[in-house]
Amino acid sequence: MESPEIHSAILGWDWGSTAIRVSLLTFQGRERILQDIFNTGSHPGHDERYQKGAFNSALYLDGKGDVYLGERMDDSRIPTPSKELFSSNSAAINSFKAINKNLNRGGIRSSQELIDEGMDAIARAVLQQVQSYCQGGYLHGRVLSEVKILRVGLSYPAFWGHEERTFYEDIIRRVMSDFPDIFTTDTDVDFHVESLASAHNLFWNQRLHNEILRISDKPALLVFLDFGGYTLNGCMFTVVQGKKQVFSYYRVGDTFCTRGDTELWEQAFGKFAIEYLEKKLKSKLPPRERTQLLQNFHLHIKKLRSDKIKEMSLHVTDPQNARRSLTVYLSEEEAEGCFLDGMKRPIELAKEKIAEAATLSNRVRVVVSGGSGKSSIVQAYIWEACRKAKIDDPFFFHENAGDKE
Repeated sequence: MESPEIHSAILGWDWGSTAIRVSLLTFQGRERILQDIFNTGSHPGHDERYQKGAFNSALYLDGKGDVYLGERMDDSRIPTPSKELFSSNSAAINSFKAINKNLNRGGIRSSQELIDEGMDAIARAVLQQVQSYCQGGYLHGRVLSEVKILRVGLSYPAFWGHEERTFYEDIIRRVMSDFPDIFTTDTDVDFHVESLASAHNLFWNQRLHNEILRISDKPALLVFLDFGGYTLNGCMFTVVQGKKQVFSYYRVGDTFCTRGDTELWEQAFGKFAIEYLEKKLKSKLPPRERTQLLQNFHLHIKKLRSDKIKEMSLHVTDPQNARRSLTVYLSEEEAEGCFLDGMKRPIELAKEKIAEAATLSNRVRVVVSGGSGKSSIVQAYIWEACRKAKIDDPFFFHENAGDKE
């Protein structure tokens, strides 16, 4: 019987605000084969917030049940995006501690114990799928049986410091020990800034590479803008074409990052809408109706095809009478205020970097990626910034990529 071939591999890990995506780079002789790890338990009911096959990264920190539900949903509880919990001084942490002070006094579990338990559960769910692939996935038509992960690459936003990165690494190392069949005793854990990781992933694809650069022998300055759920991450780099369409990349300046994007836009709307409805009801809005309201808002902004904010009306079931609905109305001014609460900083930084790039090169290309970059309103701001800087039209990655890109 032929002995199984052992393949070495690198695991890439992107812990996003709404979901986690992981990829495995496997070495087979001189070949390098990149494979996304698909979450076989992904649930179609998650309101299309993240790409099918990704892993849910929300936690439930109310002490009323499991901290992490995986792909199960519980509309009677309010989820917290886990990425906001990496920093001990984040708004989510402070809010969570205030909400759970009675829980803590009861001597059940401390805030940090709940968070640690939830983070470990998320990482464990991801690594179970990674292990399934390493011990039964297909590589060039052959079933894998022996894959050893020699390195784990963790992406992080540029503003994270030592505290957040240490917390991140501790989670991964704690859970790695539960999977000795796919990790070695000296597997490395490395970090790379999200914007650089995203840019590298984009330019791994030759078709998109050629489409973005519009083949030329002149150097191009690229402004890469990754609008995530909570942050804008970006970088600038010069691309030089050599012989046989071999390209070289040279980063220009530091990576840049600022807090803000559609998750914070949603939070601003949620605060306004919940106060609006609770004033009508003269009582607290239950978690189920809160969840319904935010899902309706998310679907509403996803369907927007306007280049500016307009007045907004959203409906939610009346918790006191299921046959009726309640309406939340936002004037154009109120709706714009919610938008700017979440999006002003990333949009202003993007405009600043586009204008700066135009002073450095006469051949500038702006590339926009990330979930918040799909918003027609965000795109309108980017189009206007490029027009004002007198540079080429921006390239929106998600509109030009294939399903698996």
